[in-house]
Amino acid sequence: MDEIAALPAHHIGKAACTDCHDTEAAKLSSDLHTGLSCEVCHGPGYQHMDDPEKYKLNKPGTREFCGKCHDLNPARRTEVIHQIDIKTHNIERADCIDCHNPHAVWEMKD
Repeated sequence: MDEIAALPAHHIGKAACTDCHDTEAAKLSSDLHTGLSCEVCHGPGYQHMDDPEKYKLNKPGTREFCGKCHDLNPARRTEVIHQIDIKTHNIERADCIDCHNPHAVWEMKD
């Protein structure tokens, strides 16, 4: 496992993602996540770009994943990152992406 972890990750950058994923890019451009690279959440995309059918990207949306940035933390500046208490916020739904579109969080799902 250490050998694999030592391999370099090849990030392709947001522009490469938007070439194929223009709908998501358009939504993201007016969203709070607009300043983030796609690979922050989805991981390195070099293999996916070479063979999208064979290599799928991560599609995170769990409370644990989103909570890395959005869980309530009194030491974090609230004007930078919207924070919620993931232990109590909408607990009847399992994952954040059950309600929120991460490319357009203002667009709520039913």
